[in-house]
Amino acid sequence: MRIVRRLLWLVFFAALLIGGWKFAADNAQEVRLDYLAGQLEGVKVWVLVGATFLLGAVAGVALCLIEMARLGLLSRRYRKALGRLEAELHSLRSLPLGPDPSTRVTADPAEVAAAGRPGRST
Repeated sequence: MRIVRRLLWLVFFAALLIGGWKFAADNAQEVRLDYLAGQLEGVKVWVLVGATFLLGAVAGVALCLIEMARLGLLSRRYRKALGRLEAELHSLRSLPLGPDPSTRVTADPAEVAAAGRPGRST
């Protein structure tokens, strides 16, 4: 299986080289390149196409890396917030649900009725 895989890679590489040579031969005309800061004379078309493709690929990879870095920082921020919230939840779960029965104060029902409802004036 290893030999077949190597042969397939060799065939792919040879086809890529042959295609590149054919592309260069078909686009061997020389043109003048005018750009913002000046101009270049005698540049082959296949060089311009290759350089343009390479610049586009580099720009695309750079933008993807910037976006990946931004998303990585955002993910890190969310993981930290999640850790803080989980710690808070754990601390809340360890609290007792009600008051301690040994410290419970029993009130006389008559005193409670006489005091009225909290928050309202009588």
